[in-house]
Amino acid sequence: MANGLKVLDATGRPFKKLASRRKEILVPLLSALGGALIAAVATVSTGAFGYLNRDRELDIEMVNIALKILGGEIDEDAKKSEPARKFALNALQKYSGVTIESDDFETWVAEGVLPNATAFGTSSSTTISTKPAAPPAFDPSLLPSSGSIRMVTWNLESGESSTDRLAAQVAEKQLVSLWILSEVESEAVLNALADRIELEQGWVPRKYLSATGKSDRLGVLVDERKLKVLEITDFEDESFEEYRFPVVLRLKHTASQQSLNVIAVHFARGNSSRRLEQARKISELAKSLPEPTIVSGTLHFDYHTERGDDGERDQAFDILVDNANIFWVRPNTLVKTQASDSYSSILDGFVFSNPDGLWSLSSRILQRGGDNLAVAMDFNDDSAESDHRPVDLVMVPNQ
Repeated sequence: MANGLKVLDATGRPFKKLASRRKEILVPLLSALGGALIAAVATVSTGAFGYLNRDRELDIEMVNIALKILGGEIDEDAKKSEPARKFALNALQKYSGVTIESDDFETWVAEGVLPNATAFGTSSSTTISTKPAAPPAFDPSLLPSSGSIRMVTWNLESGESSTDRLAAQVAEKQLVSLWILSEVESEAVLNALADRIELEQGWVPRKYLSATGKSDRLGVLVDERKLKVLEITDFEDESFEEYRFPVVLRLKHTASQQSLNVIAVHFARGNSSRRLEQARKISELAKSLPEPTIVSGTLHFDYHTERGDDGERDQAFDILVDNANIFWVRPNTLVKTQASDSYSSILDGFVFSNPDGLWSLSSRILQRGGDNLAVAMDFNDDSAESDHRPVDLVMVPNQ
């Protein structure tokens, strides 16, 4: 790919390997359907699987159904068919014995597969074709000049995820001038992320960790080659007591010498009245600042991915985003930023205040690993991964 940027999957592996893994799973599986007896053994990522089941005919039929579902075309209403593809993949795993890795599962749910098999269960020859595996990777052309800025906000869930994994995933994100981080457990975690950036990308971040928040603090990492830090302070307001004070950064964009403010926040989750009061205070603060101001972090807007536009969202969104002075930088694809199966919502992102006409803005919800656009609605949480997805903001100067 141009500029030496590799297209990676959510585990950091090249997507050509993902495509290869799909073939490793599907080829022996479909070939096995062609015989009257199934005793095939195929190597699938973490080991061997044997298709040995008492009621083989039922298993074959269930696998056949799953493959037909996955073989359906994905149209503009792709989200509507995601539950069917998720069912099909679960059935495929259960009745074939194949274990599909979680990141592969996420990609397959979003994109589907197209097995083109002739006469399932009767033909000995099978042809396999799959849809392109790779979601769009970050394209450096999004930053067409030295005056462009990329920011990323991410709730790390550190303390309940692997610091090494988080550091590796942060370092995979390219050309990020400012990291706005929520749920940073300690200074050691922030240092680990900064050290990995220095090792992998060759620049030394300016670090700041909020004084409050106990083991769920706010943290920032700044590339001062692009954004000169003029001042960093905690915004001490009683509405944020018992939680963590927002962090306010006064920055100067080195290319244009324009001033810019960033307010890093983590609104209350379980206390609705406190969250609404926090949104009011941040709205007042952002409007009081004369320069363009970005509010970012874990906003807990609960903006429904399909019905948010119709009002299915937290009231805090409408308190902060008035669409007159403060605007939500809407991601180009609305998928979940949190892993809970109970909610289909966006909790994290960017709000822009006092636009001066100097910038064009765009935002994307990203996969945790690699530097790719998130395309699947659902994703999984485990002891190594954060339960949130990162969200980026690209600012391109209009002049």
